[in-house]
Amino acid sequence: MSLLYERLLGPAWRDLPEPIRRAHLSSEELHGSGVFRVVHGRGLIVHFLIRLLRFPSAADAADVQLTIVRRYQGEQWVRTFGDQHLVTFQHETANGMLADTFGMIEFHSQLMIVNGAIEYHQREAGLCLGKLYLPLPRWLSPQVAAREEAVPGKDCSHVVVTFSLPFIGLLLSYEGELHVVETR
Repeated sequence: MSLLYERLLGPAWRDLPEPIRRAHLSSEELHGSGVFRVVHGRGLIVHFLIRLLRFPSAADAADVQLTIVRRYQGEQWVRTFGDQHLVTFQHETANGMLADTFGMIEFHSQLMIVNGAIEYHQREAGLCLGKLYLPLPRWLSPQVAAREEAVPGKDCSHVVVTFSLPFIGLLLSYEGELHVVETR
């Protein structure tokens, strides 16, 4: 059975730089680490939502650990910023997109290779109630944008992720270099 990202990207998978492919190659479990800048949006509502959702604290240099474990037909992603965890489950949708589930919200993104990097282009978001998926109208959908690219001259990838909300704007973004340290 092929790996999730290899399936989603098809033949374009072979065109990715090695540091990016390595971050998605684990057959069972992958570990990575890095130092990331974490930024929050502004305002009382944003700060309330950051606390409610238990998003990581803002920091110029947060130590980050990543563990990806293959489960069922997808992957559990555990991102640890200091002592705060951000956990999602990724799997393939019926129409070949990446589904990334965080709590009751599921984001569906088309993966694209742009200048040797993986870009995550969100197509929709919805509520997950058990096995029931209810798409949200675009004007009400939280938005996630992400990009992974190889760092020239280094054996790592540069990751940028941004979460925003309609009518509110930026909620959270994080950016940094990810070094895969162990695969089994």
